[in-house]
Formats: sequence, structure tokens, C-alpha cells
Amino acid sequence: MSSSQIAQISDPLHTQPLSLRARLLLRLERYFPVLDAPRDRGQHAAFEYRKASGSYGSHAKEIGGLAGKRVLDFGCGWGGETVWLAEQALEAVGCDVNADALADARSFVEQAGCRNARFVACTAEGLPLPDDHFDAVFSTNVFEHVMDIPAMLSEIRRVLKPGGSLVTRFGPLFYSPLGYHLCWATQVPYAHLWAGLGPMMEVRNLRRGPIHPRSWEETGLNRVTFGRFRRAVRQSGLLIRRLDRVPVRQCAMLAKLPLVGDLLTFGVDCHLVKSE
Repeated sequence: MSSSQIAQISDPLHTQPLSLRARLLLRLERYFPVLDAPRDRGQHAAFEYRKASGSYGSHAKEIGGLAGKRVLDFGCGWGGETVWLAEQALEAVGCDVNADALADARSFVEQAGCRNARFVACTAEGLPLPDDHFDAVFSTNVFEHVMDIPAMLSEIRRVLKPGGSLVTRFGPLFYSPLGYHLCWATQVPYAHLWAGLGPMMEVRNLRRGPIHPRSWEETGLNRVTFGRFRRAVRQSGLLIRRLDRVPVRQCAMLAKLPLVGDLLTFGVDCHLVKSE
């Protein structure tokens, strides 16, 4: 984007020019080009299904396969991964807080002819599911959006059978380079930490319908760190079989350091178990 183009840009309501930091973010696009993101809701479920063997395949092997098991897909989104799980398992249930995503998920299941997958709406407070029902709970890129992680881990423990597993991998965490979760709006590393919420939303609103959150929490980000998640796990009563820090590429040793470690930790990869 040229200097003259940037100078002419106003906010979505065309009432005032972009802030200096928002303009700087746009200038930096020449070095950090933005990603294309699908706008058609119908594409998301198919994309999730295609990537499920990678996102959930190794986790399924880690718990000894899915044959004959009942599985919960926590934060199922558009349902593509839930359908993949259902193809391997006895039953797969997807849950999410997003009503539009669940509507798309149900349409995708019908199109796929999948008879052993279903979807339920959950809330931030709990899961409308019976106790001791699931052999495993799978989740990918969800816990960075859960505002009360200890409470939700407790709920997951409740719905797991004794000996059942929660296997999850999630990120990017808030303090990592792209922790703002707006890769289709900007790719500038750590932009949210030095530019701030307002300029980030200015750039975001140039590419989507305008929103005006007052905090990062209102965008759905809980700012969890690896240490905070580990403490939540210890409070939950779930046993740790594996709890790994996922470092930013080529920063494995630095990610373990105090203070700077959170800036170089991309995410969390873990396997937790309910005691028998």
C-alpha cells in the first residue's frame, strides 16, 4: 500500500483518519503480507475436515485409537473435525458457544451422511452433557478463548469416564508473535503489544464489518500463559500425562526462560487423564 493510499484512508465510518500506529501497521505489510481468509461460511467445515487427520490423528493414536469410543470435540467450530472423529469412533459429539458455527456443523453432517455425530450448544459456564460419558475429549485451538479455564477443565473432568483422556493443543497464546489472532488483518509480529487494541481494530475494520471492543477479552482472547494453564490443570483434579510448551520456531530454549518465555511460547500441547 502506497503512502498516498494510506494517507487517504479513514475509519469505516469515514469520520476521522487512521491513527499513526494503524498507518504504520499498513506500511509494514510490505514486509509481513496478510493472509487470505475464506469469507464463505460454507468453506470452513470442509477445511476443518481436511486438516483433521493432522490436528487429531496423532492424538487419536496417543489414546490407543478411537474404535468403540465416545468422543467429545470441545469447541468444535464448524464441525469438520467432529465428522472426522465420528468416522473413527462409536460416537462423536461437538460442542461450541457459537450458534452460527453449530448451524453450519449440522448442515455439514447432513451433507456428509454421518449418522453418529451430533452437536450441542455449550456455555462459558458448563457442558449440557451427562457425567462419566466420554472416553476422550479432543480440542484444538480453543482454550486460549476460554475465560474460566479452571471451571471448564472441571466440567470436562465431570463428563469424562474414569480413565478417560483430554488431549488438546492450542495457540497462538496472547503474548506470542501473532497472539492477536488477526492474521488475515495483519501479520506484524507482536503488533498487539506495541500498537495496542485501538490501532489493531482500525486495521481489522478496514477488512471486515466494524467492531469496537473495549478490551482484548471482548475479542475472545483470555491472555492465558503456559504457567497459568499449568496452574489451572493442577486445580482441576486431572492427572498430567503430558503437558508440553510449544515454542516459537527455533526458540525452544529461550521459551523456558522467566520473563521473556511467554513472548516465545506459541502454545500448549497436553494429555490429561481422569483418575480411575
